[in-house]
Amino acid sequence: MQADSAFAHGSATGALEPVRPWLDSARADAAILWRGARAYVAFGILAPTRAESDVQLLRAAAYAQRAMQSAPRDIDARYWYAVATGRRALRGDFRRILPLAVETYNEAQRILAQDSLHAGAHDIIGKLYSEVRKLPWLVRKLAATVTRQDVLRLASWEAAEFHLRRAMALEPSAIVYRADLAQLYVRMGRHADAAAVVATMESMPDRTPADRLFKQEARRLVISADHRSPTASR
Repeated sequence: MQADSAFAHGSATGALEPVRPWLDSARADAAILWRGARAYVAFGILAPTRAESDVQLLRAAAYAQRAMQSAPRDIDARYWYAVATGRRALRGDFRRILPLAVETYNEAQRILAQDSLHAGAHDIIGKLYSEVRKLPWLVRKLAATVTRQDVLRLASWEAAEFHLRRAMALEPSAIVYRADLAQLYVRMGRHADAAAVVATMESMPDRTPADRLFKQEARRLVISADHRSPTASR
C-alpha cells in the first residue's frame, strides 16, 4: 500500500494522504483507520508543542478505536491505539497520566495474549516500566498500594530491560526500541551501555517519520548523562 511505503520512507504526510479521503467515512475499514491513526501518531510525536501533540494523539486514538470496534481482533488497530494512548501518558501530572498508563498497559497485554512475539507490545510494556521506575519510590509504593495496578506493582528495571531487549531482538531494525533501551540504561546509570546502543542506532537507516527525532533525543540524553552521575532509584 502507498501509505505503508510513504511511512517507511519517513513521510507522515505521505502516509496519511492515501487514506485521508476515507477516514471520516462510515464505510472506512480497520486497515484504513489504523493507518490514519499511525500517521497522526507520527504527527503527535513530531509536533512542536504539547498542545498540538495532544490534539494529534487524540485524533490518532480516535481512529484506532474505531478500527478496533470494526475489527476487534486486528492487532495493528490495537497497537496504534496503545501507542497513541501511551504517548499521551508520557506527559502531565501523575494523576492525569496514571489512567492512560494503565489503559496502555492493558492494551499491550491484550496484544501479547494474541501474539506473544509482538515486538511493539513488548516495547510498550518495557517503556511503561521504565517510566514507572523513574518515579520516586514513595510515589510508586503509594500508587501501587492504592490502585493495585500491575503496571505499578510489577515494574522493575530488570523487567523493563527484558521487554525492551525482547522488542529489539524481535524487530532489530526498529529505531524506537533502541531509543527506549538507551533511555532506560541512562536512568539505571549504565552510561556505557546507553552509549553503545546509541552508537548502533546512528548507523541504522530511518524507517519511520520519527526515527531521526528518536536518534537525536537519544544522542542528547547520552551526552547529557556524561556530565552528571545519575543513580537508579531503588
